[in-house]
Amino acid sequence: MPNASMTLPRLTRVPRRISTLVALAAAQGCVFATGPRERTLTIEVAENVVSCMTWIETTCLRIREHDRDPWRAFADPIEGFHYTPGYRYVLRISGREIPNPPADGSSVAYRLVAVLAKAAMPAGSP
Repeated sequence: MPNASMTLPRLTRVPRRISTLVALAAAQGCVFATGPRERTLTIEVAENVVSCMTWIETTCLRIREHDRDPWRAFADPIEGFHYTPGYRYVLRISGREIPNPPADGSSVAYRLVAVLAKAAMPAGSP
């Protein structure tokens, strides 16, 4: 029986470290896994809404994925997200394809994964 206080040869230790790093990297990647056919996005939501046209005239959030991107109207609801005018948000959301969507609806269902930031914005901010 080998001595319990024996040190393992270097070749045995390296794979353990590598496998630990691989496991940690895989676990980190799984943090944002949301399910089959879902895509996770991080978006910024502006502090004010805009009027937009879907099938009818409605109110849309203004969103962008990167701070250098222009704002765009976003008409789809985000399940679990409650918008308050005057606040800018950074959200992690997931989008899931809807099979056979209704003719007057979106082909993607969005849900809130996390509110990463929420900040009150002064009136008239860009």
